[in-house]
Amino acid sequence: LNCDPRNVSSGDRRISSANKIIPEVYHKPHRPTSGPSQFSFSYALFNSDLLFPGWDCNLPNDYANSVLLVLYFIPEIRASCLREQFEERIFAENESKTGAPKEGALSAEMGFLFHQIDQLSSQAYTNATPDIPAFSPSNFLSTFSLLPEAAALALLDGSPSAVKLPRRIEALYRFLLHHFSTELTPPKDVKDLSVIDDLMGFDFAVKNDFVAGGEAEKGKGFRAMTIELSYLSFRSPATPSFAALLQTTLHRETRLRAWHAANKKYELIIQKRVVKNLPRVLNLQCTVAGDDDGIEYWRQTNKKGGLWVPSVVVVELLEGGGVKVSELLEGEDGEEEWQTEGGGASGEKVVSKKKYELISTVSYIKNYDDGKMDFTGHHISHIFVPPSNARKVKERQINEVKALIEEQEIENVTSSVGSKLNFEEGGAETQQDHQPQTGLKGVAASKKITLASQVSMAALKEREVQLQADLDSDMTGGWSRWNCFRVDSVEATEARDYSKDYREPCLLVFREVEEEEEEEEEEVKNTGDKKKSKKEAQNALMSPDMIRLAEPGTLTIPLSVMTASPVNSVPPTIDFGIDRLPGKGDIVAIDSEFVSVQHEDSHVDMDGGKVVNMEGRSALARVSIVDSFGRVLLDDYVLPQEPVVDYVTRFSGIVASDLDPLTSNRHLVTMRTAYLKLRLLIDRGVVFIGHGLETDFKQLNVFVPPRQIIDTVHIFSQPRARKIGLRFLVNYLIGHDLQAETHDSIDDARAALELYAKALELKKEGDFDKQLTKIYEHGRKVGWTVGLSSDTK
Repeated sequence: LNCDPRNVSSGDRRISSANKIIPEVYHKPHRPTSGPSQFSFSYALFNSDLLFPGWDCNLPNDYANSVLLVLYFIPEIRASCLREQFEERIFAENESKTGAPKEGALSAEMGFLFHQIDQLSSQAYTNATPDIPAFSPSNFLSTFSLLPEAAALALLDGSPSAVKLPRRIEALYRFLLHHFSTELTPPKDVKDLSVIDDLMGFDFAVKNDFVAGGEAEKGKGFRAMTIELSYLSFRSPATPSFAALLQTTLHRETRLRAWHAANKKYELIIQKRVVKNLPRVLNLQCTVAGDDDGIEYWRQTNKKGGLWVPSVVVVELLEGGGVKVSELLEGEDGEEEWQTEGGGASGEKVVSKKKYELISTVSYIKNYDDGKMDFTGHHISHIFVPPSNARKVKERQINEVKALIEEQEIENVTSSVGSKLNFEEGGAETQQDHQPQTGLKGVAASKKITLASQVSMAALKEREVQLQADLDSDMTGGWSRWNCFRVDSVEATEARDYSKDYREPCLLVFREVEEEEEEEEEEVKNTGDKKKSKKEAQNALMSPDMIRLAEPGTLTIPLSVMTASPVNSVPPTIDFGIDRLPGKGDIVAIDSEFVSVQHEDSHVDMDGGKVVNMEGRSALARVSIVDSFGRVLLDDYVLPQEPVVDYVTRFSGIVASDLDPLTSNRHLVTMRTAYLKLRLLIDRGVVFIGHGLETDFKQLNVFVPPRQIIDTVHIFSQPRARKIGLRFLVNYLIGHDLQAETHDSIDDARAALELYAKALELKKEGDFDKQLTKIYEHGRKVGWTVGLSSDTK
């Protein structure tokens, strides 16, 4: 009978009745993936501050998201990854023809992800209702899953030898730091900076001494970026302080046997690990999640009755190799006291001393079944958001609302002089700096029906006033909890509270605080002076050069991406000229085709409902863009990074040979090239017309501001009614049968353009609502099957 309570596989370990109920905020949230509710779902209901997004769940390897956010809030890493998006060594002509990641690929994908997070934060108040959708790291996770090292280290979901989920996050974090330390290089104008290694690396020397006397052969030193907390020095019923645990980990002593040359026999030695320097960011792996050994220490209180995990520690390195660690004990009554562990000889010189503050934690939340732990669960993050970060986001949100107000004011003026609508070839080319294109005559002079145009001018101005009031208030920043797409502000103590059985520690991240910064913060506290402290200005040792790189808008995508070489020898189907590149306010139509790289994993519950265990995943296979005259600007087939499980040819028009570099007669590019081309157009302020673009852009892993999206699926829809397909609408309104045999993304893009022109025409004539009602009546009558209606005209 396997009933050892320390054996996690037994599944019979009971928990106390006081701890067995997990608060709702720790449950893994789920969004609807089918039915009408998927269209009305609002992330704002799960985000208390609307400052930063959470992440979507149910993707393979999505356990990684908790540490991706930790890295996002370390400004040096964020800035370096943003810069990697356009590194020439990554984006090169000889990019992999197999779709496999090349050197620098993971840090570039991290940069794309961080840009997506920035944009989601900035655009929260330009939606029809304030909202901040979850970020989707699918491209990053896809690239990560293809790295040979990720498989070798057993970091991937589904691997038979995968590290158990509770501890896998620690192995992943260590891997990412070492991987990025080789990929992230300093900017050309920043010297003597190696980013992660400079920020987190510290050296250990190994010293061996015989107990009987004499020094043994020196051990080999090493450099690390994380430290695994060691509990070997403590045995129950010992109750060590956090400072004692950290001190014995940093100054570990181990007894071994080694050959004594003088005595010509094996003798007992003491092997000491000596810390040579201290990092600016101290990463601690807790090594207890999913295990009983050592977890009891985290459940206890400190000697003043407060939480065992401190918010502040001080580490001192002594001349003789010793280590002294002090922690700030905080009692339940608010009293504070310092406790020190370790040390050296009396009067021994301190060679290095750093004071650290806790800035983030990653925890494992267990699931329960009828009061039993089933040892499956998910990870969450607690992260301290500095006041300067919160203010910058709020400033960007205000600027985006102001820009939308300005655009609406301009469009209200120009729409009053609009002309009759036609869809015709020819017309003026794009003028730079910048005259809008006029392909669909009258469109440039008509108020665009974007996703943001649903927000009235009065509502926008009200949002501007409210955001400005928030900014003018004392934005102190503070701790937030990320549980998938659920994001909440929390008390600082919650980040350190491991008293409940359902929560276990995985990672603690501390950051150095200089004494000068502490004095400035105390001055601000005492005087009420709101000037920026040194800590806020430099964001804890961040160089001005790195701050400059972190600011949105300072990085631009080179125009050369539009003429980048394909992975095969087939030239593009068009002769693209930079003079035709659309700019701010110009309208283009876009359509994309996708292939399946992973089938959906789901089951039916006891009530007959569908439960999605893991969402199916698609990969971009083709993207086509036409200008406002219907002329092709872009028609790229995209080499998938992952094996294709279904080409869904009936719906995509894609066959296997289209995506094979050896046999394809299509212009075939990498996913990164396709992404950067789209990003270039987005950053230039181009307005995209399409049908179902929100879904397409999410699968493309790009964020497009709502004011740059004209989605005909929303234009031709009624509240709480089904969404109507492109083929049905074109068949009914335009009078020709689209997609009769197979999909073609160029045809679909042009059809969306025509459909939008029809919508503008109907609105101008005042017949739009009447015609929309007819469409729904006809659709219900024919069961939404395609067939030309006699009363279409």
